[in-house]
Amino acid sequence: MVDTLDPAAVAARDRAEQHHMILGFWLGAVVFGLYTCLFAFFVKITIQTRRRDPPLSAKVFSLGALVMYILTVIYMGFNTSRYLYAFSPDWIDASGGKLPVYYLRDFLKVANFATSIIMGVLIWIADLLVMYRCLIIWQMNWWVIALPGLLYVFSIVNSAVIQVWLKRPTFITAAQAMSLTNMVFPVNIAQSCLTTGLVTFRIWRQHRASRAAGLSEHGAGLRLLTIIRIIVESTMIFTIQQVVLCILYYFDSPAQWALHGTLVPSMGVVFVLLSIRVHEAKTAPQPTLRLPWGSGQSTSTPWTTSNGGSEGESHVPHQRRGHRRTVSDGVVFAPPSVSLPERMRYPSAPFGGATGEVIDLERGTIVFEKSVPDAILPVNDSSKALG
Repeated sequence: MVDTLDPAAVAARDRAEQHHMILGFWLGAVVFGLYTCLFAFFVKITIQTRRRDPPLSAKVFSLGALVMYILTVIYMGFNTSRYLYAFSPDWIDASGGKLPVYYLRDFLKVANFATSIIMGVLIWIADLLVMYRCLIIWQMNWWVIALPGLLYVFSIVNSAVIQVWLKRPTFITAAQAMSLTNMVFPVNIAQSCLTTGLVTFRIWRQHRASRAAGLSEHGAGLRLLTIIRIIVESTMIFTIQQVVLCILYYFDSPAQWALHGTLVPSMGVVFVLLSIRVHEAKTAPQPTLRLPWGSGQSTSTPWTTSNGGSEGESHVPHQRRGHRRTVSDGVVFAPPSVSLPERMRYPSAPFGGATGEVIDLERGTIVFEKSVPDAILPVNDSSKALG
């Protein structure tokens, strides 16, 4: 802690914070440039893969990404203007010899308060999109996001009270404001870890179902593990950043301002990077999956098409009562001669049914792509396989 009674210690602290703020400004500009490039690529992918009648979730994610980018551009505009003014002769002449950092910390100024408001709104939008994606993956099971939802409501109320206090310092006491500020990072980190963990657990259960069906050893589980890796690696960018900021904040280190300057553009990078990496995983060539067809197998099972029709006639022996046929049953019992339509959809079993399926991150459904000719199932062969 800085000795507030020692003018030399206070001046040294102010200069250290000012240097780190300048560094954070330039780091934020670099990350924003990267964000702009990724967003342009995201828009290109969205246009190239647009559907005639996209699902509601796809519209929500696209709109959310667009709103986040627009707000980030506005934030960078306000942030640039406040730094230019703080280091301009206008402020230096009117400040009475004070360092520019005093202006940057004054949230009664319009530009400074606007950046704080936009950052709060961006965090709310980002958390809401993450919870919505988690809800889709869990097939609209609202109980799954009950705890993250409570944390989300608390973070909104907490942030709103802090914003009011920044504009009206007499709204609450300084000690109360400090207590609320101390909870910002822990609540956001807990919510991010919960939602990411729930999504990962849901897909991991799907992968275990693949192994139980005996397909993962032939490569069917590769796609699900790839999705897990993409989701975890993308979302952990912002989570790790918050963890480091939390540590620096509690140690009262001036270095927190260097990382704080990259916080806003980093939020947008996470969402567009996730979409880009999923698109690349869909288009990347993958090995084929050879299924263990029984020698001389003559049984078959109906294959349900997207329009509700079916092909083939089932001759599978009568199953025991209460047994629910999953997709793996259809795959295992289908003869090599079965040729499927271009796009197939199957009913999902608990936690997504059996394997060989692909979790659509937009629809929350399980899909099969292409067909199974000659007992060979292409793994990730279509550009639509992951969404």
